[in-house]
Amino acid sequence: SADHMAIPFASEGVAITDKAAILRAINDPATLDRLARVEHRRWMTDRIEQGWRHGETRDNNRLIHPSICDFDALSADDKEKDRNAVRKLAEIAAG
Repeated sequence: SADHMAIPFASEGVAITDKAAILRAINDPATLDRLARVEHRRWMTDRIEQGWRHGETRDNNRLIHPSICDFDALSADDKEKDRNAVRKLAEIAAG
């Protein structure tokens, strides 16, 4: 995630060097959800490029993960994981 931390923020027109704008973005619930959606797509793309695919039960040996799906299909807990990933990226950027 940290290698690509500019991606979600750029989707909102926020430069990774603009600490004040990053903090405003993560403190606005609607913006945070949009950032989480972008981060989820970035995460899925990374996994799919590594050969992972969607399946109901996670299987690391067979590269199957239930979260390889649309953001709206995720559980509330999994959506919060993506929000937390964005918050962590913001923390790193604010460094």
